[in-house]
Amino acid sequence: MNYHYYRYNGDKVLAILAERKKLKYDYPLHYLDYMEGLARLNKLDTTSSIYFYKYINNFKGTGFIKSAYQKIAWMDLILGNKKKYEETILKVQTSGNDFTDEDKQAQKESENKSIPNVYLLRARVLFDGGYFNEALYQLSDKPHGTFSTIKESLELNYRLARIYDKTRNNKQAINFYEATIRAGEKTTYYYAANAALQAGIMCENLKDSVNAISYYKRALAMRNHEYQNSIDQKAKAGLNRLGKQE
Repeated sequence: MNYHYYRYNGDKVLAILAERKKLKYDYPLHYLDYMEGLARLNKLDTTSSIYFYKYINNFKGTGFIKSAYQKIAWMDLILGNKKKYEETILKVQTSGNDFTDEDKQAQKESENKSIPNVYLLRARVLFDGGYFNEALYQLSDKPHGTFSTIKESLELNYRLARIYDKTRNNKQAINFYEATIRAGEKTTYYYAANAALQAGIMCENLKDSVNAISYYKRALAMRNHEYQNSIDQKAKAGLNRLGKQE
């Protein structure tokens, strides 16, 4: 079972995992505990940390350990305990390895020592679970100054774009994708480049190949940002699908 295959469908993941508990395995599948932790985190279920700790304590390997500690720290922050978040996120640096993208991202957050904006964090995890209306609520009608840094402002526009994209509000999605691209195309954050990529995918799905090609090329034009290789590969794949070699 691959969690990413069921992304945006957290309730389905939990239903499948509930069924597996009725079965007996010759070998324990500890990764399923990690997956259950993710699925519960994605609906802001405070019991998610139980499953991450179960994975950490029982899995003898090193993969996804950093990520598990990061997700525990996120729940600490979501519950309003910044001090505990800071204590838990430090464990990322001395645990597991950073071979997977999830572990690399956790390592980077731990080293940056920058506490995530809790509203953006809630929106992010809810979005990943497919709880789009709940994610939008986290970003709506917040006091002035809630998203005060350049990074937070970029992420706000990016998260709104992704929510509107998934809920098929195409006009609003493009508006926020464009806002993200314009404000972030010269930064090292991934938001602008991925906004261009996702806008391209959206346009391609709408059979608007002209704008899809334009967005893919805009994604490729942005350099020296996070996840450069991954975003570039996906944008090039989009151009190839549309018959445009890059």
